[in-house]
Amino acid sequence: MRTCWQSLLALALLVSAARADVLVVDASGGGEDIMLQDALAVAQDGDTILLRPGNYAFPFEPPFDITDRSLTLAGDGTGVVEIGSIGVVQNVPGKRVVLRGLTATHPGFTGHSEGLLVQGGEVLVEDCQFKGRDGTDAIFGTPGLPGVRVDSGHLLLVRSTVQGGRGQSMAGFFVFPATPGGPGLVVSLRA
Repeated sequence: MRTCWQSLLALALLVSAARADVLVVDASGGGEDIMLQDALAVAQDGDTILLRPGNYAFPFEPPFDITDRSLTLAGDGTGVVEIGSIGVVQNVPGKRVVLRGLTATHPGFTGHSEGLLVQGGEVLVEDCQFKGRDGTDAIFGTPGLPGVRVDSGHLLLVRSTVQGGRGQSMAGFFVFPATPGGPGLVVSLRA
């Protein structure tokens, strides 16, 4: 009986793996896409997006969001893959996202203020670095923000670095109050 269940499980895994595609993104033009946002728009549930080394973070781009689907987003292991802030928003039970070999830093003007925002689902993070937005020293200065924020769902970090954004010291010419740095990880429990 146990062998029968093991065989059925193996068959189910093979069938689901056979349907998944691998999309290659290369900022220098050697993949199917050069923009991560384009690959995320066409990726289907269960697909893998493989990123070649490069910088995919742009100051005015929207955040990279993975919504209501299982997806793997991974660097190809041959160099640094820099992406902007990324959000995982899962409203459908049973969805899992894997992030591997990425450096996610808030790019500046748009997107989530955290390197990673988790709102539902299961998220496995391996060999990644996340950094929150740095604080500002304007008249109404803002503190540094979290590297990772989890509002709901499950997050497992493996061999990864999480760093809050830097605070700002008092600015040179004008005397604005200093702002504190942000925490590395914030977990919010919402009812």
